[in-house]
Amino acid sequence: MVIRWLFRLYLFWFAVGTVLLTVDWMPEWLRWSNPVFLYLAGAVGASLFVRAYGRLRGIVVTVTIALGAMVLEGVGVHTGRLFGAYRYTDWLGPQVFGVPVAIGTAWVMVVATSHFALRHAVRGWPLPVAGATLAVALDLLLDPVAAAKGYWIWEQTGRYYGIPWTNFSGWFVTAWLLHTAVVLLVHRSDAVPSHAPSRDVESDAFLLLFTVLALFSCLSLQIGYQLPVLYGLIPWSLAFWLKGRKPVDSGREKAMV
Repeated sequence: MVIRWLFRLYLFWFAVGTVLLTVDWMPEWLRWSNPVFLYLAGAVGASLFVRAYGRLRGIVVTVTIALGAMVLEGVGVHTGRLFGAYRYTDWLGPQVFGVPVAIGTAWVMVVATSHFALRHAVRGWPLPVAGATLAVALDLLLDPVAAAKGYWIWEQTGRYYGIPWTNFSGWFVTAWLLHTAVVLLVHRSDAVPSHAPSRDVESDAFLLLFTVLALFSCLSLQIGYQLPVLYGLIPWSLAFWLKGRKPVDSGREKAMV
């Protein structure tokens, strides 16, 4: 029940935020709401892990992703070696060592959506590679919009809307490491009782991904960026196609993971 209300709150926040950001009306007194969308998206992502793998393991997976992402982002911010030279502004709320807490929860959303879009079609160690590829495709839409909105500032330029290509290689490495951690943590997870049917978890993961793509597609078109929207269709279409696939037999999945 709590999880369903959490999802409804997220969808409400998504609807309101999409309207306000698309019409470019965000008064100063509403700036606090910017990171809330990422907090809620991360919370929904966490709920997917809990429903699929049990409460304890789901919480461990969520904390691992959030903390791991914060550490890697911190390395990137302070060294410029992972993603390129950049810094966060204060638009995304409280920061730890120069990284907004909301970024950690955003990575939970990214890993959760790509994990559940792929886990029945790609099993075992190929999953982190496929998940990282899907995450990079998603970032081709997210990053130009976020940079244009001033959520972070690039201190070196690149050919893709001013973003250096090192950002996307850094995203691939980060997503690969986080997906690898998930594979390790949910090993033999079929022994963990699930709180929801597999298809329900995948459906909610796809809905979460759809809302993120819809929001950033609207913002991308608003600022005149058409190409990122086309790139956004890649994870959207792939996730929709994989969502309709029959889950693999749990016995076969256990043998291959």
